[in-house]
Amino acid sequence: MGLFSLEHTWVFPSNNNGQLFGINDSGVETFNGTPIKSLAREICQNSIDASLSNEQPTFVEFQVFEVAPKDIPNVEGLQDAFERCLQFQPFDKAKTFFKRALGVLQGRKITCLRISDHNTTGLTGSREEYYSPWCNLVKSTGSSDKSGSNGGSFGIGKYAPFACSAFRTVFYSTNDVDGIVAYQGVSRLTSFKAKGDEITQGIGFYGNKRNTPVSDQLSLDPSYQRDKADYGTDIFVLGFTGGDDWQQKMIAFVLDGFLYAVFTGKLVVNVNGTLISKDTLPELVISHKSYFEEYADEYYRTLTDEKAAQAAGPPSVGQTGAALGAAAGENFTAIGGMHSLAEAVDLGALALFRLIGTTHGFHCLHLLIF
Repeated sequence: MGLFSLEHTWVFPSNNNGQLFGINDSGVETFNGTPIKSLAREICQNSIDASLSNEQPTFVEFQVFEVAPKDIPNVEGLQDAFERCLQFQPFDKAKTFFKRALGVLQGRKITCLRISDHNTTGLTGSREEYYSPWCNLVKSTGSSDKSGSNGGSFGIGKYAPFACSAFRTVFYSTNDVDGIVAYQGVSRLTSFKAKGDEITQGIGFYGNKRNTPVSDQLSLDPSYQRDKADYGTDIFVLGFTGGDDWQQKMIAFVLDGFLYAVFTGKLVVNVNGTLISKDTLPELVISHKSYFEEYADEYYRTLTDEKAAQAAGPPSVGQTGAALGAAAGENFTAIGGMHSLAEAVDLGALALFRLIGTTHGFHCLHLLIF
């Protein structure tokens, strides 16, 4: 666990007599309906985007752990912010949220989620002031650059972890490929009246003066510590609200979204002790069939049914052209991970025409991939 200094504290900047911010944060609200699915998709894609150029797979962990409130950095400052938000906000939804958050904070232990990736570049640019990958994830709003370099594109998906937090509070820690370490906390609350009657923006940061990150690594998980040679990023979600079946859902959503990356050995994911890898796919595809929403089981059967491939005939030019044309405007999030755009379009066409899991679909897929 990182060392906490009295110089490091929660700071909620003033709104400078400007806009007031309520509980309905559009970034967070986007993911409230599907928090686990969104978390699986956003985390795995960001980690794949930041993967190192070697022959090793990208490795992602989702691990639940518990901490005592006193082990949260400057927990007193966070509690004070909750209480001030509760007092300042007039709306029932906000009051309910902060009453619940304060109740969780009074417990003996707080459930948290650690998200760690390995064999990635880590979150670079933590010492830069503006528009680095670190800044884009931790501080920026509306500054995503999906055509940017690996690890630098963080759009609205970065709010997914906050939707899984009873406190809307997350800590980021990185050990990047340049040998730079850093950590910082972010709490997305509401405007409140701070000491001196100054009204805040509602978004607070834990770190150094001027809201800069601490030049150290952080692990709130007492069973985990990242080695110096292990490049990657750790995210700690405080007050994790995943529900009783979060683990099963997470496994299913990882397979729904990134089955091909797992199948080809480019991605390995550990969900609270359950390993998702090319070797465990046969068992997981069967055991999690009832949780799938995007045909992962049929897609897997198509990838592995060599007998069907030998028996199938080639698709006609007209059929293939029609499939591609119809699929070009579809959303391929579920099957696009680790594919080129052309592959994603082709795979999307197969899914769109319900060819996944059929002999004809396998022949098309076989021609595409192999």
